[in-house]
Amino acid sequence: MVVFRKRCTYDAADFAASAVYTGERRLVHVTGSGVCPTDGWTLELVAEPGRSEATGSLAVALREVPADRSQVRVLTRVGVDDWFESPRASEVLVHTPAGDLRIPIAEPHPDRLRPAELDQEPVFQLLSEPTA
Repeated sequence: MVVFRKRCTYDAADFAASAVYTGERRLVHVTGSGVCPTDGWTLELVAEPGRSEATGSLAVALREVPADRSQVRVLTRVGVDDWFESPRASEVLVHTPAGDLRIPIAEPHPDRLRPAELDQEPVFQLLSEPTA
């Protein structure tokens, strides 16, 4: 007898988080995947603001949206990708239906940090009309 899972499964090794500095804000890019029991599932990450930052973690809930009943029963890897603002977190705490995953946040190399003014588009002023 074959038993089919009713939920997706997750492994911390399949997730990554990295910080990106915009000059005004620090954003955390979170990517990952799970293995779902059929094709057609979708995953989404939702911030949990009440549980974030106090512990040094950015808390997010991983929500599963099951496939329609008509989908083929085949284990399928499903990805998730989202951005969150977090000024101080050192890790992402992903709450999955099966338990919590702790994902360290990778910081950019110091040489890649730039002052805010370098992130702005250059402004050009036309001083005179071009001559033909």
